[in-house]
Amino acid sequence: MIRRGRLVVAVSTGGASPAAARAIREELEGYLTEEHAALVELAAEARDDLRRRGRSPGPAGWRGALDGRLRRLIAARRYRQARAHLARRLESA
Repeated sequence: MIRRGRLVVAVSTGGASPAAARAIREELEGYLTEEHAALVELAAEARDDLRRRGRSPGPAGWRGALDGRLRRLIAARRYRQARAHLARRLESA
């Protein structure tokens, strides 16, 4: 299992090839960064806020909101701007 904050990814082959599962897990460990953990945290905050206000943008709204600009803001550690961008995108969804 790979853990990045609240993001948890499990790799299994159901016993078919533990070596393949390990190789894939090791590859994913290099790909999944703390930026992914930050993305999950920002999305969780936004989701909680939307729920409190009785709003639900739906799957397509979320896909559109978790866009490249949001990810670039997170990569630059501009979290306040990332939160605002995500909120705007979800509100317009």
